[in-house]
Amino acid sequence: MTPLFATGWFFCTLPLLWGGGDETDFLKITIHVQGTLLSHEFVDIDGDDKLDLILAIRSPEDGKRTLQIHKLDDHGVYGDKPDTVVNVLDDVVVWGVADVRDDPGKELLFLTRTGAWSFSCLLYTSPSPR
Repeated sequence: MTPLFATGWFFCTLPLLWGGGDETDFLKITIHVQGTLLSHEFVDIDGDDKLDLILAIRSPEDGKRTLQIHKLDDHGVYGDKPDTVVNVLDDVVVWGVADVRDDPGKELLFLTRTGAWSFSCLLYTSPSPR
């Protein structure tokens, strides 16, 4: 199976509604990806009513997986560098996003063969899903 990217770029054109009225603008996203892009998701992870971008990436050097979170700024732009990087442990088989705690924002969910964990990107600055 050929990876989507070995080292490359993440491109996306996303329709957004800005302000009131019937106008639709498009946001062009170009983010340099170091590794294989496994998946992506647009979700409001921090509760600011803006869609953040989560990229799941596998490192070409050691095969380790990370979730890179790019927050949408006030000008409607995603930065090329991630705002948060979460290391995904080797035994994680599925990840997702849900609001499972009373903490602000949504949490990352990690499922393994032996359990499930939630991780708040807003509460922890040194990521570890356990």
